[in-house]
Amino acid sequence: MKSDCLRKALQIDHDYVIEKVEENPGEILVFCHSRKPGMWHKGIYTKTVSERRERKNQHIMVEDQKVFLMITQRRFRFHKLNTCRWEPLVDIERNFSTTIPFQKNTLRELQRDNYSGTGKKRGAVECSP
Repeated sequence: MKSDCLRKALQIDHDYVIEKVEENPGEILVFCHSRKPGMWHKGIYTKTVSERRERKNQHIMVEDQKVFLMITQRRFRFHKLNTCRWEPLVDIERNFSTTIPFQKNTLRELQRDNYSGTGKKRGAVECSP
């Protein structure tokens, strides 16, 4: 029950298992991993994990605090194909460091606010001429 309330409040997909939540000054870190035990690739299924990495993706803003998803991403080994593949992450496009809810919320704010105000709130670096 507690996990479901936290998941709804932070808009985290049900495909992730929340391990722990840390609160630091100005940010909230949500540690999670994929719920799926294995991965399909070209008709072959495997559960063999060859490597893991932790990705830090900006997710949403809660009361002027940035919420980051600290996702443990796995690299699966396909012995029959002699290849490895990183598992795809839900709500995160390939080679992006932000989630889709973050992108949608930012665009919604940009529609009603100005660029500099939204950039300061989201922690963008200012460029001087």
